[in-house]
Amino acid sequence: MQTVTVSPKYQVVIPKVVREALRLHPGQKMQVVEYGGRIELIPERDIKELRGFLKGINTEFEREEDRLLTSSILLVGLHTSRTSRMPNIS
Repeated sequence: MQTVTVSPKYQVVIPKVVREALRLHPGQKMQVVEYGGRIELIPERDIKELRGFLKGINTEFEREEDRLLTSSILLVGLHTSRTSRMPNIS
């Protein structure tokens, strides 16, 4: 763990070791979260970097009863919205 100092403008310098490990770059956006009495900085990533991160995930699980009903309603709604036509207003 490394110690940083908060400047009079409430700025901190992220140590080089951490910047390199997380591949941070100047101007990159970060989410700032206060959690359990500490500050967490979460780097925002380009969506392209997320490609493949779910590869190999286990998708076999049992849904709760209320989720099954909601999924069915959504699927029926999706199907009817694709097949229904808007009235012709002339």
